[in-house]
Amino acid sequence: MNGFFHVPAFFQPPEQEALLEIARTVCAAAPLRRPTLTNGTPLKLTLTNCGPWGWWADKDGYRYVERHPTSGKAWPGIPGALLRLADRALESCGLEVMRVDNCLINHYAEGESLGMHIDRTEQDKRAPIVSLSIGADAEFILQDPDGAKTSYIIRSGDLVVQSGRSRGWLHGIKRIMPTMPNICKDGGRINFTLRKVLAD
Repeated sequence: MNGFFHVPAFFQPPEQEALLEIARTVCAAAPLRRPTLTNGTPLKLTLTNCGPWGWWADKDGYRYVERHPTSGKAWPGIPGALLRLADRALESCGLEVMRVDNCLINHYAEGESLGMHIDRTEQDKRAPIVSLSIGADAEFILQDPDGAKTSYIIRSGDLVVQSGRSRGWLHGIKRIMPTMPNICKDGGRINFTLRKVLAD
């Protein structure tokens, strides 16, 4: 077992609607922004965060920060419904519940993507990464250390968990596919990624 889990239809339409409302509430307090690579190239997505720590990227590097990069305000707290979903996700995969101190919210418009990368900004690089998606379908690529790539179609309501060996593997979003119906009225996709940033 490599510790990678893809669970289709993990949470149902009412919970998807609730997550959409959470995204709207968080975005009202901490508006979506487009980060950049260290060379200044904009990422092909916009993002925001909730929780004590928020992920951000710009010319100064990739890191977790305590405040929104433009407003200077602390990130809003992680809603209890998201934390409960993260607990349920981990338990459903036979993993221990963890302390979550960041929820990264990525918004992908049609045609946007996320290049192959490894999540290694966290202090605790062994803690699982829990990913919940709503909206348009996305093609998710996972690459093992031997270079073999596996493609997964991630749909609204799907769960993805990277734990164990897969926690340190390359992965990315190759494309966002037009999807009907789509809970996101702008045709996009929203991904909630819950993490444990600080080590115990």
